[in-house]
This record gives sequence, structure tokens and C-alpha cells, in this order.
Amino acid sequence: GYLQQWLEALVGAFENSIPLSSLEPRRPEEAGAEVPLLPLDALHVLAEQLDAGDLEQALLLLRLFIVLCRNLENVEAGWGQVLLPRVLALLTRLMAELKGTPASQEGRGLLLENVALHALLLCEGLFDPYQTWRRQHSGEVISSKEKSKYKFPPAALPCEFSAFFRESLQGADGLPPMLLLRLVHLFGAVLAGGKENGQMAVSAGSVQGLLGVVRGWDHGPAQDPRLVPLALEALVGAVHVLHASRTPPRGPELRTLLEGYFRILNADWPAGPSPGPEEALVALRVSMLDAIPRMLACEDRPVLQATFLSNNCFEHLTRLIQNSKLYLQARAPPEGDSDLATRLLTEPDVQKVLDQDTDAIVVHVVRVLTSIMSGSPSAKEVFKERIGYPHLLEVLQSHGPPTRRLLQELLNMAVEGDHSGCPPPPIVNEQPVLLLMQWLPA
Repeated sequence: GYLQQWLEALVGAFENSIPLSSLEPRRPEEAGAEVPLLPLDALHVLAEQLDAGDLEQALLLLRLFIVLCRNLENVEAGWGQVLLPRVLALLTRLMAELKGTPASQEGRGLLLENVALHALLLCEGLFDPYQTWRRQHSGEVISSKEKSKYKFPPAALPCEFSAFFRESLQGADGLPPMLLLRLVHLFGAVLAGGKENGQMAVSAGSVQGLLGVVRGWDHGPAQDPRLVPLALEALVGAVHVLHASRTPPRGPELRTLLEGYFRILNADWPAGPSPGPEEALVALRVSMLDAIPRMLACEDRPVLQATFLSNNCFEHLTRLIQNSKLYLQARAPPEGDSDLATRLLTEPDVQKVLDQDTDAIVVHVVRVLTSIMSGSPSAKEVFKERIGYPHLLEVLQSHGPPTRRLLQELLNMAVEGDHSGCPPPPIVNEQPVLLLMQWLPA
């Protein structure tokens, strides 16, 4: 009676501050100082009522806990220890039921999804109380110095989390698109929220789950377009976690991750006359290539560069250029296809047009080669021994005359930066210049 009314009134007062549909960080004026503290014994009583048997009540309680976690003193008081085992158990049941819910029970499915979305949002608030993941994802740069000033630590990650995440991503095609997106988003929040939690969250199962999301890029138009980029960002974070781990060192796990990553990058192109999946696959390849320099943007970069070399990255990347040539030969231009100039004039997103053009893969591969070799004499030597610039020239020439973008990337490779800077940067790697002298007409 009275308790129910109090719960509904409190949740109603903060209704607008539950960011269920957005992945953006809260505004500063939405701070949680006005949110009351809840005694731990009261939390125990309420947490016991979290049950999949009464979804409406579970939803109300989850909304209450989301609001109360806005006051970080509640999080610090040991809430995670009380709530997380129950919330993860609830989520596990909800995910299993959602995967098996027939279309005829749409109303039930929507309620299950709504409860699960709120449960994931609550977990995010406990694991990433300062919204580090959301803020980074929106473009904010958060320094280690700023993180060291955080007063309240995140809730400790329960040992059940890895199994929950792995099992949820198995047969994930049966999950609603928004729920799958929020599941991957939660993993990123765990990595960003705290070092110890990140070390626990990154496991063979979670990495395979994320790679599976990327591998399933073509699973129908219903998939949220933000899903694969988010999974790639989470994989970048997983690389950083594994690379930074010293006790124990996790080199074998990192090599397994990279092996799976390059396998997806070089998977067969789809067969069939339709250009749609092929263009989507070019976009996927470009996104995966763009993620590699972000992986390499870390402390102790030379060690990570060496790990990439031990995974035969140069061979994988050279093969990707060759495979993309076969794809281009097989690809007939769609009926009524316009030339590049027309598409640039009619498409508002210029980068999207460029990334779908015939040289997109080649340009991005050269950019990645630059990133892997940058600042590393040993990486340059390995490239010369294993691939060689004459072979690179041969592979590039097989694509036809060089485009302006490709020439620019080769010049960037020579200076290991932006060649158009002022004053002009010095040449660090003369090999791309010699390559251009052989390729370009006198």
C-alpha cells in the first residue's frame, strides 16, 4: 500500500532522468545530489522482490534502483553486492525467454524487453558510475589523471557476469535489436568503468561473443546500425585490457583475439548479383581497418606492434587487397549507377561515398600498414622481409592507376603522419617514395 505509493511517487519524480533510449551521457545539471540515500537493510528488503514472476513490480523496482544509483553514495554503500547477483539472475531468465518467445506473444515480448533494458541500464550505473564509456563514446577525452580523482569506485563485477554475457550472445539473433545493442554497450561500460572489472570481463567467451556480433554483420535489416561499430569499440577496449595485463600476462589471449579478428576481416565476399550486401561488407571492412590504429593507440605500443607482427598482420592485410580486387572484378555496377563525381554531389555524407568507392579497401589498408610500422624500425624490417615493397607495388598496380587518395596515403606512410602539414614533415620511411617513383609516369 503505502510503500508501493512511495515507490511510484519517487520514480515518477525522476522519470525523465532514466535514459533508456539514449546512449549519450547525462547533462551536468542532471547530477544526483538530490536523490535520497537508501539504508542497506531497506535495499535488502526491496531486492528480494526482484522476481521474473511479477514483471510489472520488477520493472518498478529496477526504475527505482536506477534513480537511486544516481547518488553515488548509494553505489559506494555496497549496493552492487546486494543487487547484482539478483539482477544478473533476472536478466539470464529474461534473455532465455526472449529468445524463445514466439511472434504471437508480442505483448509479452515487449514487456520482457522493457524489463531487460532497465536491468542492463541499472548494471551500467553500478559498473560505470561516472559514465566514462558514454562520455568517451561521445568524443570526450578522459585522462588517467581525471579518472584518479573519481571518489566512488564502481561495483565489483560478480564472477557470474562472464557466463551471463557469453550465454546472452549465443543465439543473439533471437534478441530484439535494441537489447543486443545495450548488451554490447554494457560490456564497454564495464571495461571503461574500472580496471579490475575490465580484467575480469575480458575472457575467451566474451571476446568470441563480440567477434560473433561483428561476424553477424549481415543478419537482416532489423539490426541496429550502431551495433557493429559499438562491438568494434568494445574489441578495441578488450585489446587494451589484454595488452596492459601484467599479472598474469595475457599474450596468448590477445593473439587469439587478433587471429579471430583478421579471420573475419579476410572472410569470403558474399556471392550473388545484389550490390547491397557487398557495399555493406566494404563498409564493414573499412570499419574493422579503422579500428586497428585505435587498438595501437596505447601505452607500451612497441610491444603491441610486435604482437601484431607475430599474428602475420602484414600477410593478412596484403591478402585483403588481393581479395578486394577479385571482388571488384566480379562486381557489376548497378543499373543506373552514377560516377563518383555525381555521387559526391548528391550524397550529403561525403566520407560514406569515398568509403564505398573502388579504392576504399586499398586506401585503408595502406593507412593500417603505416600505423603498424610507425616508429618501429623492427616492424619496417619485418615488412621488407615478409612482404617487400616490390610485392606491395605489384599488388597495388593490379588495381589500376593510383587514385589521388591512395597517393596521399603513400605519402603519409613516408612521413608517418600528415604529409600536407606546414612546414612539410621530414621523410621517415623512404620506401613508399621509391615505390611511387617506380609507379608514376616520368
